[in-house]
Amino acid sequence: MKNVLFFLMAFLFECQIVAQEVIIRGSVADAADGSPLIGANVLVKGTSVGTITDVEGKFSLKVPKGTSKLTFSCVGYQEQEVALKANQTMLDVSMREDSELLDEVVVIGYGGAKKSDLTGAVSVLESSDLLDANPLSVSQGLQGKIAGVNVTQTDGAPGAGMNILIRGINSFSTSTEPLYVVDGVPFEGASSLINPSDIETLTVLKDASSTAIYGSRGANGVILITTKQGKRGNDRIEFSANYGFSNVLKRINVLDGPTYIRYRNEAVSNYMYYDNADDELPYPITGPGYYDPAQGYYRPSYEDFENGYLNGTGTDWQDVIYKTGVTQEYNLSISGASEKGNYSVSGGYYNQKGVIEGSGYSRISLRTNINRNLRDFIRVGTSTSVVRSVGDYVKASTSSNSVVRSALWYPSDLPIYDENIEGGFTRVDWLAANPYLQIRDSKDQTVTYNIFSSNYLEVDILKSLKFKQTAGVSYVGNNNYSYYGSTTLDGRNAPNGKASQSDSWSTRLVMESMLTYDKVFKKDHHLNVMAAFTAERSDYGSKAISVYDFDNDYLLMWNLGAAKQQNKPSSGRGMSSLASVLGRVNYNLKERYLFTASFRYDGSSKFSKDNRWAFFPSVALAWRASEESFIKNWNVFSNLKLRASYGQTGNQAIGSYQTVSSLSPVGSALNGSIVSGGVDSFLNNTQLIWETTEQTDLGLEMGFFDNRLNFTVDLYHKKTRDLLQNIIIPSSTGFGSKIVNSGNMINRGLELSMKAFIIAQKNFGWDINANIAFNKNKIKGLKTDQFAQALWSDVDQVFIQRNNCPVGYIYGYVEDGFYDNEAEVRADPAYANASSAVIRSKLGEIKYKDLDGKPGITSDDRTIIGDVNPNFTFGFTNNFQWKDLSLSMFFQGSVGNDIFNGNLMEQKMVEVSNITQEAYDTRWTPDNYENAKWPKPTENMSRQLQVSDRFVEDGSYLRLKSLNVEYKFRSPVKFVNSLTVGVTMTNLFTISNYSWYDPEVNAFGGDASRRGVDVFSYPSNRTYSLNFKLVL
Repeated sequence: MKNVLFFLMAFLFECQIVAQEVIIRGSVADAADGSPLIGANVLVKGTSVGTITDVEGKFSLKVPKGTSKLTFSCVGYQEQEVALKANQTMLDVSMREDSELLDEVVVIGYGGAKKSDLTGAVSVLESSDLLDANPLSVSQGLQGKIAGVNVTQTDGAPGAGMNILIRGINSFSTSTEPLYVVDGVPFEGASSLINPSDIETLTVLKDASSTAIYGSRGANGVILITTKQGKRGNDRIEFSANYGFSNVLKRINVLDGPTYIRYRNEAVSNYMYYDNADDELPYPITGPGYYDPAQGYYRPSYEDFENGYLNGTGTDWQDVIYKTGVTQEYNLSISGASEKGNYSVSGGYYNQKGVIEGSGYSRISLRTNINRNLRDFIRVGTSTSVVRSVGDYVKASTSSNSVVRSALWYPSDLPIYDENIEGGFTRVDWLAANPYLQIRDSKDQTVTYNIFSSNYLEVDILKSLKFKQTAGVSYVGNNNYSYYGSTTLDGRNAPNGKASQSDSWSTRLVMESMLTYDKVFKKDHHLNVMAAFTAERSDYGSKAISVYDFDNDYLLMWNLGAAKQQNKPSSGRGMSSLASVLGRVNYNLKERYLFTASFRYDGSSKFSKDNRWAFFPSVALAWRASEESFIKNWNVFSNLKLRASYGQTGNQAIGSYQTVSSLSPVGSALNGSIVSGGVDSFLNNTQLIWETTEQTDLGLEMGFFDNRLNFTVDLYHKKTRDLLQNIIIPSSTGFGSKIVNSGNMINRGLELSMKAFIIAQKNFGWDINANIAFNKNKIKGLKTDQFAQALWSDVDQVFIQRNNCPVGYIYGYVEDGFYDNEAEVRADPAYANASSAVIRSKLGEIKYKDLDGKPGITSDDRTIIGDVNPNFTFGFTNNFQWKDLSLSMFFQGSVGNDIFNGNLMEQKMVEVSNITQEAYDTRWTPDNYENAKWPKPTENMSRQLQVSDRFVEDGSYLRLKSLNVEYKFRSPVKFVNSLTVGVTMTNLFTISNYSWYDPEVNAFGGDASRRGVDVFSYPSNRTYSLNFKLVL
């Protein structure tokens, strides 16, 4: 009986306890993609009662009845507090990543560090920020996102190169591109060979304390790329696709057919009147037109156009070459992880058809990322990618035979095809190729293969000591095929078409052995020491053959044997090697006082024996002031850190054999016969040494309101000495130039960044990322003024290199209006005694300012007329999210930079070339001289436009670079975690005073000495894309 009573009492007591508890069930997922979060902590607020989520992100928790709030936390995510409603038993929570979390581990050179422990200027870009505008390449995704990283495109062509400057120009003869490091191994190849969808994070090292560990290749900054790895949980399958349409941003308004023939008649009339020439009008004023046997085409009259000839407007050759471009991109990835390791396998396909007929770019990429824990103390891994890309190019960004040039200057009174003339197609070959024939009969294709593999073995020797062996292998192969038919200017002058095939390849082997010691002493002292040895070897080779004179254009470049003539074949082979010893010490005292010191000792085969090795040290200090009790008492700062650093980096960007003698074969006469011999290929310089860059950086990081408002300020001073450059030497040496160390370069700048979480509520969020950067550049140490290379054959000495001036100063004449009457001409000392005929011919001609006070305009009258360097560059992003709907707007721009508009140098208002409507409307006439901007039209071919301020324009702009709208459907059907559908629009609008296609142009690409030039460049385009992403 006692046992029965005891059982009844225990049962009643248990029922009372159960009645006082409630079971809450639910799930926790990543807010970005809906994937389950494994191991997330779920706690009753203010207690130790809690649980963790399982492999599906689900949880079940008994909570006391009346519990009002639960807290959710997970490593790398913002902690979240959720209120419970009365009688609520189900709860689904989405958690956002905390990109400002101070304990977040950031990848740095040869290791990693907590964000709070960084002592250098390091910026991190997450995958979501990189991909918001569907970029083709890493460099495109970087544009405008990070302070001090200035990204400019060469032009708007598919697959076009991007030029990256980190904290200004260090050299005007060697490359300014930063070093890319992918999964710990240097990557040398076009950034478009890296699929942005494979990237997890991108870290930019800007100051010398961060980059000195890369020694001779760190002078231009370092970009560390970490590719995606599998995460714990169910295997994840992700498929994304986008489909877009593109059109040119802008058209250049040139003369239509009726206006063109009036302009041409006026030019001949002026020639006859002002130059007393014996000529006749080329186009009939009355009556019908006629076929001109001398020119071989029809000359329409005003009446013809009034009667509908060529639709009454003539041919718009821009309509002939421009079309709607189409872009397709597809990416598939499968990933997963367990306690034994992780894996990620991905594939991507990208195809872009350009807005100019015949241009395009495609890429197929495969990547495998596998990491395994063989034992508790042994880990191995590989990150391997294989890429094949195909670029189809049209000739642009050149003054010679550019298809854009042809479309602008080709006469608009001519049709594409006229059955009444020989050959059918109209041709004015001495001026430009028929644009239709140029795109039809020109082929230029490059096929690139890239294999890149980063592999490692890591062993825990002791608890605090690790050894890591890394092996990196890469291969890049390029095959180029080109053909220019007999109807193109390139092919006609060959003659009868020309073709070429060439290939180049390079391989690189990197071996790296590294020891890392990491230990915390007595809780307050954290010491991390790294020492490593690396060895690299690069091999490369190339060969090329070109032929000409074909019977027909049928076989293009695929049968070189069909040509009757062959140019001399060429080939080459070479190698270089680099060995390095490096080390770094990081010391953290009480999580407040931080110290970093590093060194790298590099030896390069490119330099002579006496100058082969160089030492690159760095040191950095940081104070986390926000951890001091007296600052905590202020209740102002969530984070306050001051940084200071100094370091040296180098540059070895010269050819492999510049310091040794080299012979080229040559035939020479000896005893009445030709014998083989050799001559020096160039004048070698055994005294060449490394370029060395010294940089000092002061930084300040501030966080407010629990790091919802964050600011970073960096001030830097950078000096590069012993610049490697080609200088002109006396012809008596037998050579034209020689590579020497000469001159210094100074960059000073200020960088400001802000990240603010304006609104962070459950159903609505708004955050802002913004940056602005100022950089001033100055040349020092030159013996005399010198100039960059010529822009093209008859346009030279445009960019001057002068002490105390920046790289990018434009040098030329200053215009002083026009000679409006004979009195003005005679007032010019150069024409004081000229004949009446000469005086009359000068009316309506450009007048240049005499700056040296001597009679006549000479080269001494040139001065600084422009500067292509911006006062500042900026970018800012607004991200909005309401429930599962998100909106992102990214603006970027540049202020204060000039552009040399080389397109206008060919608008001489002479002969048959078409001109812009603006030039026609503002041409000099006796009645319009007060408002004239362009000289009078004429047939006098002696007119030569000088490099002057006429061609320098303000290149400042503000652009809405991308607008992205997405909606995420969470678990729309069984087995689907999420489906995201969105629309992305790029280059929606641009505010700029620049007169040509686009202010974001850089025709000479990575040539730092000739930036800011626009010459018949492939125009940028506006794109509308439909995107979706499926996660299983």
